[in-house]
Amino acid sequence: MEEVIIIGMKQQFFKIGSLTVKDAKADGSGGLWLGRMASGIANLSFACELSLKHLYYQKNSKAIFGHKLLDLYKNLEEKIQLEIKSTYIVLCKSKLKFLDKKPSYYRGEVPKNYIQNPYNFDEEIEKYSLSFIDYRYYFEPEKTKVLAQDDNETVYYCFDYRFLYLFFLAINKCISDNTYNKHLDYYENLKSNIMN
Repeated sequence: MEEVIIIGMKQQFFKIGSLTVKDAKADGSGGLWLGRMASGIANLSFACELSLKHLYYQKNSKAIFGHKLLDLYKNLEEKIQLEIKSTYIVLCKSKLKFLDKKPSYYRGEVPKNYIQNPYNFDEEIEKYSLSFIDYRYYFEPEKTKVLAQDDNETVYYCFDYRFLYLFFLAINKCISDNTYNKHLDYYENLKSNIMN
């Protein structure tokens, strides 16, 4: 595995995903909005996937395969899992204003019976574990995971990028080549652009 290549790729997927989500949020609604949000989330998810693979490679000197974030995460040593989780929780607490923003939904308001708690790491990683696949194929509803329904069985698709955004930052803070620290200004600039 060429580390410099994976570093460049995960940074670009993160940047593209973050900026796409921000642009989509500014645009409003409709099919074009749906496509932009879905592609932004798919890019953020792939950035997380590449980051987990990079971290695994650093610790084990071999590659790991797959798209499921939860499986990639669980293949890491327990100590590293706890470090990522605790870093995520610290990031959550430092970004309260960002996390208080309501997620966007297709087909109206947030369903009454759907509770989003970005602070619950275990629930969030399970919910977004297949987000690369779910949002990459958003245009094919039969392949897309249903994230919420109301009492009338109306399907809502959640466009909440907050977990993936902070998960990416938490993973990269744990990478031993100090990628996070080397590029802290880069991430800080992105954070200020996205969260405003």
